[in-house]
Order: sequence, then structure tokens, then C-alpha cells
Amino acid sequence: DAGGEIVAEGAPDDVARHPASHTGAALRAYAQALGEAGHAAQEPQLLYKKELSAPATQGPTAGNAIEIVHAREHNLKNLSVDIPRGKFNVITGVSGSGKSTLAFDILFNEGQRRYLESLNAYARSIVQPAGRPEVDAVYGIPPTVAIEQRLSRGGRKSTVGTTTEVWHFLRLLYVKLGVQHCVHDGAAVLPQSAERIAAQLLQRYRGQTIGLLAPLVVGRKGVYTELADWARPRGFTHLRVDGEFLPTTGFPRIDRFKEHTIELPVMSLPVSPGNEVQLRESLARALEHGKGVVHVLSDLTGLHAAMETGAPTAGIGRVEVFSTKRACPVCATSYAELDPRLFSYNSKHGWCPDCVGTGVRLTKEQRKALDDSVLAADEKGREQSFAEPEVEDVSDAACPTCQGTRLNPVARAVLLESGTAQGIAITGLARMSVSELRHWFEGLQLQGRDADIARDLLPEIRSRLEFLEQVGLGYLTLDRGAPTLSGGEAQRIRLAAQLGSNLQGVCYVLDEPTIGLHARDNRILLDALHTLSSKGNTLVVVEHDEDTIRRAEHLIDIGPGAGVRGGRLVAEGTAADLEAAADSATGRYLRHAMRHPLHARRPVDAATGWLTLKGAYLHNLQDVEAAVPLKHLVAVTGVSGSGKSTLARDVLLASVQRFVRQEIKGKKGSSPDTAGAASYEINSHGLVGCTALEGFGQIDRVLEVDQTPIGKTPRSCPATYIGFWDTVRRLFADTLEAKARGYGPGRFSFNTGEGRCPACEGQGVRTIEMSFLPDVKVPCEVCHGARFNPETLAVTWRGKNIGEVLQMEVDEAVDFFASMPAISHPLQLLKDVGLGYLTLGQPSPTLSGGEAQRIKLVTELSKVRDDVARRGQKAPHTLYVLDEPTVGLHMQDVEKLIHVLHRLVDGGHSVVVIEHDLDLIAEADWILDLGPEGGAGGGRLVAAGTPEDVVRGGTHTGLALAPVLARGASPA
Repeated sequence: DAGGEIVAEGAPDDVARHPASHTGAALRAYAQALGEAGHAAQEPQLLYKKELSAPATQGPTAGNAIEIVHAREHNLKNLSVDIPRGKFNVITGVSGSGKSTLAFDILFNEGQRRYLESLNAYARSIVQPAGRPEVDAVYGIPPTVAIEQRLSRGGRKSTVGTTTEVWHFLRLLYVKLGVQHCVHDGAAVLPQSAERIAAQLLQRYRGQTIGLLAPLVVGRKGVYTELADWARPRGFTHLRVDGEFLPTTGFPRIDRFKEHTIELPVMSLPVSPGNEVQLRESLARALEHGKGVVHVLSDLTGLHAAMETGAPTAGIGRVEVFSTKRACPVCATSYAELDPRLFSYNSKHGWCPDCVGTGVRLTKEQRKALDDSVLAADEKGREQSFAEPEVEDVSDAACPTCQGTRLNPVARAVLLESGTAQGIAITGLARMSVSELRHWFEGLQLQGRDADIARDLLPEIRSRLEFLEQVGLGYLTLDRGAPTLSGGEAQRIRLAAQLGSNLQGVCYVLDEPTIGLHARDNRILLDALHTLSSKGNTLVVVEHDEDTIRRAEHLIDIGPGAGVRGGRLVAEGTAADLEAAADSATGRYLRHAMRHPLHARRPVDAATGWLTLKGAYLHNLQDVEAAVPLKHLVAVTGVSGSGKSTLARDVLLASVQRFVRQEIKGKKGSSPDTAGAASYEINSHGLVGCTALEGFGQIDRVLEVDQTPIGKTPRSCPATYIGFWDTVRRLFADTLEAKARGYGPGRFSFNTGEGRCPACEGQGVRTIEMSFLPDVKVPCEVCHGARFNPETLAVTWRGKNIGEVLQMEVDEAVDFFASMPAISHPLQLLKDVGLGYLTLGQPSPTLSGGEAQRIKLVTELSKVRDDVARRGQKAPHTLYVLDEPTVGLHMQDVEKLIHVLHRLVDGGHSVVVIEHDLDLIAEADWILDLGPEGGAGGGRLVAAGTPEDVVRGGTHTGLALAPVLARGASPA
């Protein structure tokens, strides 16, 4: 009690002069003992310390910046750069210049690796830290958090609620304040007396022999040998563990990583009026040991025989629960105490048994694959995988048992009640939009004890809901599944979760956070990012968006080109500094923005064919009638969540596919009736999500080009996906050397056959698994990354072997194969869409969503090339539906993409683009603008016409588009 105060502070001399300080007295005695000689001896040490501390007070290392020295990862050319700490930094540059390498492979990985190095070996074995990047040094780096634009957006049981942690707080709220209602008659569950339980037993089990079991442990992990030690001296010979009767003497060691239910067998007796006294006494003992709960085991046929012979007893008997605390006053059904796991669809205690928490209709095999409660049944409880199993062909139809709510009937019957709000189940809250739920919580009034209990929970819930609204996601519902979110939505949900976590002093690395955002919502997001930055966090954002670039506090421009022509620091500083840099492509576009239109508008007149949708109602669409002019470039626009993807993909694309008389890619051999991508219910009109469709007879085929990965294995690459690799193989097989050796095209495959390297099986790298360290991928020591064996590599074409061709960049390959149109044409298309920096053999899993989408686009373009059209045949009129093709594209590459899309339309095809990029929208011949807001406030067609018409309409899109079109009005 005599301590806890600050006695003295300041320099050592100040403390030494303080009369009440014990430390000061010791310093004075020390100084006297040293005398003059001691002071002289100390001087060199002081000088040395000053020298050591000098760098910390000047230059960027003084906590003012993260200093990266000589980075050589991937295509970076010995790059050194300082990133100011506590600021909003943007890394920009053309696609493939090395932005993501700098931000994620170096900054994020190194920050994460250093943080994880402080953990013990066991923790590191779980987290799998990243390998050390190719960089000389990184100074001043805080712990890093990456918020990526990933395509793998969480498993089927991951939702908006679980990702933002709102669901976790709601579960706690319902455990503390929820009122259990009976699943049979809806009555609120109340306490009941032991006498009433005894009366029920006498009535239900008259003439039967029953066992009374006291539950000691219900659904908990552990070894529990102490329970056997407690039960044995009290005369109990057995415990019932997960249905098996185990002896208390020599009690076996049970798996500590599995959930166990352990019951104490109190008595078994026949139920009759003559045994009523004994029944009541035994029931009282069971309720005492079970803390007010008793499990009644009936149908005991074969139990004694099994116990005598040592046979398994787990399947014998039927258990019913009775409770003095919680029972229905009408039908007397007893209910267990509320548990947070009851409201989790990741737990067998809470999930719907038919859909195991997925909310969709499953087959028996799918249910078995997704039921992760059975994973713990083997002897390797600690080794079970946390990855969700791959399950094919899962339906989108809601589970008929739980109507898509994911929870079992008991969980759905727990209601939250307050003075003003009617009782509502947790599933009812999950189906509200974020904005509606926030308003609901504002109106929630709790009194007395309930208010005290919820005092800490409600602010957490409200703040997270506010952050979701702040990043423009107020239209989402909490039960919206993670796989159904767009990449931009998934990233902003993770951003909202970080805003809610209230971390400080962290370096956040973001990958294009404006993806999927309307220009109006951009401002909201940028305000949220500045909020993160103002808390003392460092923000490093990889971005192409002009608004974000202009609002950044510090810009880093990587370039000047892509691939081998990139990887250098072109400019840094403010937007004005970039504009002044001669080599900066970003600065050039900031200085001289695109003028529109680049291509003369195609007239929409009496000669135009139309594809018309009527009565579109899917999701939030409100009886929309929309007409798409065929053989034009059409943009579907609107604020985030307004219904763009629903209209273009889920209704238009799916309905047209139902009628198109051509095999759809990926569904070959299927009839037109089944060829649709319609996972939604087909209505009585034979359509998806609309009542009528007119004008589809003019379309020969339909194609969706989205951002799903083009291949899951490293064996897939751009050359094999687009299809020109077969031609390259035939080219090598036709050389004199190959013919002399008897090699056919199959010899030049790296997937199968005798030509591939036997050590790495044609992958070019080998994966070495290491305990307590991340798996390391090293170049194959036999083929050195060439993928083929020496005999195959001996065959050359124009001085290059097949392995060297795989490692070529597209830009180089265009010139190399210039004399072979079947190969050079798709390569030129890859270059035209800004993918000239990719290598022909780049593994598909390493491609971004935007890159994958553009490779799909090139695949289709190469099939309908004009100069090699089938003799005498007209190219089939194709309706292309593209979902945000500008994702990941620099302004320079957006211009290239615009020319490619115009080339498609000029070739006689119809192109519908779901888009937010204003430069691409300004190039459209026709715009369908949905809105006016997102979610329930959207779903209506607010404008349709040319870009100029939409600007005059004054919608959110029109207001954002006006300054972009105004650029073209001024003289060039």
C-alpha cells in the first residue's frame, strides 16, 4: 500500500537530486564511488551510445517510414523505396508492373513472417508463415494485415455475419437474453418440479424398465479421468461415455480432442405404481448429480447381455431429456440450457441436420462430405483438416427443412423479446439487411437486468453494422453466404471487420478496394480508409482508380512497363509529381485523361434488333422491363447492390441460354432445355426470374465471361487454356529432329507421356514439406524448371526448345511466332488486353481474377477471329455477358480493352458489360442504369439510353459520367 506513486522523473541527474527517491540515493552513492576517474572512463561509452542512437533520430528509419532496400522478388529490379508510416499510401502502375509483388509478396509477407517468428514453434506449425522474400532488408515494418480481393471467399458456412463477427455477438445476446419456446406448440419454456417429472415418467414408461442417467458432461472436450475417480468410491461401477458403458475401475483414456457426453448411471428399475417411492428417490439423486437435468434411457433390450460380453452398447436404447429448470408447460418437453453453439451453423449442436449448416438442399453423399462432426471420429483428432471439402454440383435451392436458415428447430424457437419489439428469432435478424438491422437495434429497449447484461454486447454489434454501412454494404443481409459475394464485396466486408477491430499501429495492405464500387460509393469507401489511417495505421493500397490516386497522401508508381519491362520505381510523391514524370504511364493519364468516344457511337434506330426482358423479379428486381439493343456495346450500371448482376447474369443470361439452340461451352452434349447456367428455379414461362423474353431468336450462342479461376491445378496455364499449345506441340513434332527421333505431339506434353521430366512430373518445381516451416517450392534440380526431360529439350524450333517457349512472355512470343497465324493471333489478343507480361506456362492458380477473365475473353475472341472464319460460314451471333472486365486494369490497359470490345461488336456480336469504370461506360452505345439505391432501395431501371441520355437523366451514374464525357467536348 505504500507504493504505486511516481516519486521522481527526468534524466538520471534529476532523479539523483530528488531527496525522497531511493533510486536517486543509490545514483548519488554510485557517482561518489566512481569519482573523477569513473566519469572519464564512462565518456567513451556515452559517445558510443550516442553514435548508435544517431540513425534512429534522422532519416526514414526513425519510425517515420517503412524502408525497403533492394527488392528483387519476381520482376522487381533491385527496387528501394520508403513508405511513410501512418499515411494513406497508394501503389500504382500498369498491370503486371510489380505492384502486388511489392505490396503483398514483400511488405505483407515480411511483416507477417517477422510477427510469426515471435510465436512458438507449435503456433508457427499451424499458421504456416510465408517464406522470406528476395529483398536485402526491410526496416521499420509493423505487423501487417492483408485485405485481398480473393476469389476463394470463404466456405459454404461462411456468411456476412460470421466474417464481420456480428453473428458471434448475436449468439451471445440470444444465450443471455433469449427465451426458449417449445418447438411443438410455441409456449415459452418454464421451470417444472421433480414431482411433475416423476408423474410424466409413471405415465409414459409404465410397464417398461428404464435407466436414470445424470449428465455430468455434455458435448465438451477433455479426458475426464477425474470423473471416474470421483464415481468409483461412491459405489458407481460404470460411466456412460458417448453411449458406451465404461467401467470406472481401469477407466480408459478417452480422446481429449473429441467432444464427449458423459452420464452417471444412477439406477435402472421397472416403472410401476409399486416402485413409485424408489423411482422418486432415484430421480431426486439423478437430478442432484445432473444439476436439475436427468436423461432417461428406455428400450434397454440387449443392454445387459452386451455389457456382460463386452459388446458395444452405443446403439442400444433411446434417451429423453427432462429438466426441472426448462420445460414446456403445455406438452412438458424439456430443453437444455442455452449454449452459444446452439446458434452456430458450424456446430452439430446448432446446425440443421439435413443441410449441416449450409442452408441448401444436399444429397446424402454431399451431406456426409460436409458433416465435419464426423472428422473427429478417427484416432487423429488433432490432425483433422480445417479446409472445407470440395463438394461438386451443390444445388442453390434452399433446404426444405430449415428454409435456408441453416439452424435446427430448437435454435429457431429461441426469441429475443423487449418492451417495444415483438419476439424475434435469431434467423429473423439474419434475414434483415444491415441497414434494417441497425434501425431494429436502435429501437430495442431493454430494462433493468437485461440492459446490464447487454451493455457490452450492443455497442459491438452496432459499431460493426455501422462500419458495414460505411463501406457501402448496408444492403447485404447477415445470412448472405460468402461464396455468393463479389470480390469487391468480400474485400469490403473484411475491411469493415478491421474497422470494427479497432487495431492501431498496424500496416494494412489492400488490393484494389474500389473494385465493384460505383463512383458514388467510392467516396464513402475512401472516407473509411482515411478513418483507418487516422487511428495511427499505415495504409498501403494497390489501386488504379483515379479518385483514390488523387486522394492518396503518398503515391508510388511502379513501371514503366509490365513484366520484364517493369519492376522499377518510376515516380513517387503527390499526383503532381507523377504528372511531371516523363516515364509514368499513370502520370500521363492523370495529365491527359481519355477523350470519349474513342469509337463512333453505333446508332440505335428502327433497324436495330432488340432483346427484351419483361417482369424481371429475381432477388431485389422490382418488375423490371429492359431492352438490350443487339450488335451493340451495352453497359449495365448502377450503385453497388442495385441488381446489375442479377439482371444481366441471373435473369438475362440464364433465360436466353434456355432457348439458344447451340451447345454452351462447358455443357457439351446437353439439350437446350438443360444447358442454362440457371441454378435458380425455372418458372411456368420456362424462364428464370422474369415473365417474358422476346428477340432471343436472333442469337446463336451465349457466353458468360466472369472472374472464376480458369484452372485449379498448376498444370493449367494460359497456353493450354486458350488452346494454342496443341499447335505449338505439333510444330515441334514436325521438325526434322523430332521425326528422326520418332517423337509425335504427345512427346511435347508436360502433363503426361514420356517427354516430361520424371522428377517433377512436368511441373517445373518440387514442393518440399517442412515441419514447423512453410512448404517450400524449389525449381526442379533435374530439369531446372524446364518441365521436360533432356531428350525432349534437344528438339528445337528456330533455336528455342519447348521448355524455353513455355517460359517466354507473351510479348516476346508474338514476334517469335509471327509467321504462324494460328499461334500469333491469340498471342496478339493477349497483348491487346494488357496481358503481354504473362509467360505462356504461368500456372493458372497464380492468376488474378481480372487476368483469368481476360484470358477467357481471349479464348472466345480467338475462336471467332475474322481472318480465319470458317469457309462459307457466317460466325455465329454470340451474346457476351462480361462481369467487370476492367478489374485489375490500369487506365492504359482499359483503353486497350475498350478497343477489343469494340472489335467484338464490329464482328457482329452483342456485348453486355456489368461495369463501374466510367471510361468503359462512356464508350457504351447503350446504358441500362439500375437503382436508385442498393438492396431493397434498388432493383428498378432508372435510366436507359445513350451515355448522353443518362447524363441528362441526373441519376447517380449520370452525375458521375458527366465530367468524363465533358473531356471529349473540349478540343484535343
